[in-house]
Amino acid sequence: MAKSPRIKWDDLMKTPAATLNSKKLADLYSTAPVKSKSKYNNKIVIYNGIKFHSMGEGDRYLVLKDAERIGTIEDLRLQVPYTLVPARMNEAGKKVQALRYIADFVYTDTATGKEVVEDFKGKRTQSYIDKAKMMFDVYSIEIYETFAPAKPKRKRRK
Repeated sequence: MAKSPRIKWDDLMKTPAATLNSKKLADLYSTAPVKSKSKYNNKIVIYNGIKFHSMGEGDRYLVLKDAERIGTIEDLRLQVPYTLVPARMNEAGKKVQALRYIADFVYTDTATGKEVVEDFKGKRTQSYIDKAKMMFDVYSIEIYETFAPAKPKRKRRK
């Protein structure tokens, strides 16, 4: 049994059906990535020209901006990186990337004068829990966590 030749894009585009349906075929054979649903169902939002990974994080930013405006906090910074484990070379001579934690918000509380590292969480992942423990071990910083409001439980039908 003979092998059938592979169909190529150029050959497809020469057929009469392709000229009528070129847009549909281009969509079928497109190499553009398909936008998939996010893992935790968060919706990316933009407030004041700043992109936030969830609506809750964006809303928290607006609350903190108001607090900064009235003087409760000062020096509000976003996405501040902390290196937990520095980059290094392994035994084989390959570079191992540094382990970092990126805080959502860092600001100074004017009442106490202390720096506050804050993270907005929709869900506490094991990776985040581990990094929060390392933040305390390395920098003696305890992360202040803010959460999304709990969803109301659905009533069961009888």
